[in-house]
Amino acid sequence: MIETLATALGAVMLAYGAFIVAFWVYANFFRHEDLKKYRGTDSWAIVTGGSDGIGLAFAKRLASRSFNVIITGRNEEKLERVVKQLFSIFLYCAYCRNTNI
Repeated sequence: MIETLATALGAVMLAYGAFIVAFWVYANFFRHEDLKKYRGTDSWAIVTGGSDGIGLAFAKRLASRSFNVIITGRNEEKLERVVKQLFSIFLYCAYCRNTNI
């Protein structure tokens, strides 16, 4: 009797664990949020570390989807290069430098 109960409880816990893992995989790899509802001239995105790497890729992707993008970074030369690059691709890019922040 106790062995049967323990086996059933173990099966339930195993099924629950499998559900949690399956949900995590779905949420992180298969579910895509639709950003269409946020697009337009009133939509803004802030990308930190946008002067290179993943941040730059995010900035380009958001700009290509009609977002106004604010890019921050520590290296001013890299940020100026990114602004020129984005301006050549998307025809409009504003650059504001504030060293007091």
